[in-house]
Amino acid sequence: MRTAVLAALKRTDRGELRALLPLAGRSVLGWQIDLARDLGCTRIICLCEAPGSEILELQQETEALGGEFHAVRGNMQLVSLLRADDQLVVLLDGVVIDRGFWSASEFSAERPGKAVYTCSPKSEQRTGLPQDFERIDAERIWCGLLTMRADTAQKLSELPPDSDAISSLLRIALQSGVKGVALPDEAVSDGSILVASSQELLLQRQKVIIANSAVTPEWAGPLLAVSILAGRWMEQIGVRQGVLTGAAIGVLLMTLGTVLAWGGTGAAGLALVAVGAFCGSTASFLFYLKVRLFRKAEHSLAIAVLQTALDVIPAVALVGAVNPALNRVELIALPLMSIGLIKLASNAEQPAVRTFWNDRALQFCVLAAAAAGNVLVEAVAVLGLTALGHKLLLSRRN
Repeated sequence: MRTAVLAALKRTDRGELRALLPLAGRSVLGWQIDLARDLGCTRIICLCEAPGSEILELQQETEALGGEFHAVRGNMQLVSLLRADDQLVVLLDGVVIDRGFWSASEFSAERPGKAVYTCSPKSEQRTGLPQDFERIDAERIWCGLLTMRADTAQKLSELPPDSDAISSLLRIALQSGVKGVALPDEAVSDGSILVASSQELLLQRQKVIIANSAVTPEWAGPLLAVSILAGRWMEQIGVRQGVLTGAAIGVLLMTLGTVLAWGGTGAAGLALVAVGAFCGSTASFLFYLKVRLFRKAEHSLAIAVLQTALDVIPAVALVGAVNPALNRVELIALPLMSIGLIKLASNAEQPAVRTFWNDRALQFCVLAAAAAGNVLVEAVAVLGLTALGHKLLLSRRN
């Protein structure tokens, strides 16, 4: 069985626990637990002064996924939880290792039973953090990750109880003959491996992580592009429950817009639908960003409901805005056919074209303006015919 040994003890110059600093909407300790799971760990042992609410939340999350989580205060408690045949994955307090780097690394397939991962001193000079990445010898520094057997780690009980457990395990591993595995210098120099010594350092890395994980904005659909940027911003500032909140607000606004459209105020109703569609798109992009970042599809049911609402509610609102009395069949069919043609056109292979026809917020802004100018029927017809013409043109080219 694999067991991860983590720590939440060291503090920044401002007195903040490194392990609990936020990074892209999740604590550094949370990122370490995610990495430990990737490396096959089913037990988490975390050294800490006292398990606060954030650590308790991570404990509940780990246990909900079928794992074990133990918060311990000292080296003797740690040793008492070790099983002789366990394999330990030990991470430096506050170290952040990009999961993307590790999955792409040649060492991930090897996953040696005993290894101390190192970089050359050149990496140390580039990072400017020599006090965090411990120097092993003249040629190597520790990168904050090692694997060893638990029976070897039990020698920790022979050391003073107030000694630094993580640093002591590193020394025990080296003295026991655990081999070093050299990682590329770029792993540290480009930030794929770093120590959360300050919030400013994490903010710099956060921008890179989110930019690499987020969808690239396609300005052929300007409001969709803005919603992508809004989702990035929400993740950067750590908005909690952003997906659920955005989805709920989006559906609520589109529903209220539909009520207004059927009540005879078509322009205001369609404008509200546009705002709701924008909120819904932002929630969707934030959801997919979180999936790429954390590989967990939380709130997937809410997003599935939202996607259906983004297709159905605007169509219903448009019918009410065009013909609230339902007294002419052609005026009922026209908006439904136009929305259907737009949906078909949005399946185009070209990203720019697909984005343009998927920008529901932009389309309903245009339709709201048309309703204000008393040319809504004409605008709906033009929009549907344009989508039809575009679909036929692409079909002919193919």
